[in-house]
Amino acid sequence: MHSVYLKKPEESSVEIICGAKEKGRSPIGFYLKRRYPLPETEVIFVDTDGQVTEHCAYSGRIGVRGQLSARLLNVSISRLQGTDAGLYFCQFIYAAHPSDVQVPGNELFLFVDAGALGDGCGCSRYPPLLFTISAAVGLLLLVIIGLGAARCGKACNCESAQFPNPIYEDMTAVKRAVGGAPNQHPDTSHPDPGTRSTRNDRPICVHTHTTNLK
Repeated sequence: MHSVYLKKPEESSVEIICGAKEKGRSPIGFYLKRRYPLPETEVIFVDTDGQVTEHCAYSGRIGVRGQLSARLLNVSISRLQGTDAGLYFCQFIYAAHPSDVQVPGNELFLFVDAGALGDGCGCSRYPPLLFTISAAVGLLLLVIIGLGAARCGKACNCESAQFPNPIYEDMTAVKRAVGGAPNQHPDTSHPDPGTRSTRNDRPICVHTHTTNLK
């Protein structure tokens, strides 16, 4: 069995060449099937009278050249669509007892590029894709910026906790020194109103001295 891999743009056409391996007898029927994607689909069937039966999905897009009796048929599919992609294979039917024998032929793996039209660039299909990619990149940048800001804030908080403000430490030390030392010079400029004394209540200073009498 011979397998072929082929890539075609959308709206173009493809030709599948099918030849029978049996040389001694003529087939009584021919199938072109698509095995993948599932379920398996019978694209066309050709009988000994040359009658071609098409699958509705390929209606009006199938062309057959050759003779079944010659064991060689060329099947073309036009106006390819994205849904036409898949694994195609030929199958010849031979009469046998008690049931007919199906002999597989060539295989074709067809890939239809929906972004590359046969007569154009298909640029109209790009904006949705570009929008999706741009949105994903923007979201990723926001996540990176958020993580960086959170990490920076955490680092700044750690530095503040480990290295307190030296000015604040100096002022705290001064307050402790002033509050802990005894008051050597009480402030008398603002005496307590409750303990203020009058002039007569002031204590009289007594000086002892010696006077010479004449």
